[in-house]
Order: sequence, then C-alpha cells, then structure tokens
Amino acid sequence: MPRESIASPFGRIDFEWNPDALGTIADGSRVQGAVTRLEFRRGAVSSTAKSAAARLIKKWLAGDCDALLEIPVLQSGTAFRQEVWSAMRLIPAGTVSPYAELAAQTSSPLAVRAAASTCANNAIPLIVPCHRVIRADGSIGNYALGTALKRDLLVHEGVDIS
Repeated sequence: MPRESIASPFGRIDFEWNPDALGTIADGSRVQGAVTRLEFRRGAVSSTAKSAAARLIKKWLAGDCDALLEIPVLQSGTAFRQEVWSAMRLIPAGTVSPYAELAAQTSSPLAVRAAASTCANNAIPLIVPCHRVIRADGSIGNYALGTALKRDLLVHEGVDIS
C-alpha cells in the first residue's frame, strides 16, 4: 500500500492508503481508495504526499476542520466497532462527545466500555476522530497517542480546554 507523510505542528503524520479499496466516507457514500492506517511520529517527512487524502489533511491543518470528512477510511473490525467508528466520524469538529453518547449511537447503547475500547483500537486516529471522545465528567480522558497530543488536536479544532 502506498505510504505518505505530511509535516505538521503535531509531528509527522504518516498514513497508508489503498487505492484499490472501496471506502466509505461520513455521508455513507462509497468511493474507490481509502486510508487504512494513520500514525503521528517524530522526524522528517519521508515521502512526498500526493494523494487526495494528503491534500485534505493539509486543509485540516490550515483550519478547515471539516475536510477530514471527505477522506474515505477502511479498517477491519466487528460490526459494532464499525458502528462506533462511523459514529465518531459524525462528531463535529470543535465539539466533543462522552463515551456514553458515542455508545448510544450504536446498536448496543449500553456498551460504553466497548465503545471506549474501540476508540483505543482505532487505526486511523485524526480521520476517525477518537480525540473528540471524552469522559463523562468532561475531562479529556486517555488517548493512545498521548493526552498532550489529544489536547493539542482539540485546541486546533476550536475546543475550549479549560
């Protein structure tokens, strides 16, 4: 699968995309090609980013926080995990949602811990915005890539972290 890198204030954003995959975007439409993995790393950008996904991530970095909705994604998981990941994509940029509210958007509305586990196992952070999911008490909670990065991503999208 092609791999691309983009420099960002949050570190290098590395992502893989499969041009042959049939991906689904947030509005439910299916398109050819999908991002299958995304990671934040330290270090220099290792390749030139040329894909539509790279262009849209750059738009997000420039302040168009809805640009990520246009990026098709594809990750394997159970039907429940697919529901949770789809629900995460519907959390508007600049807002946050508690884990319980995320679970309520699925066929298993009481499966709050399973929804949290799904967030932790998201292979496409940023584009499937698990950073927008918080604890019931309003604290930002954990993030597989570190709470400092989660806080920075939320601030970038306009969330007031007080």
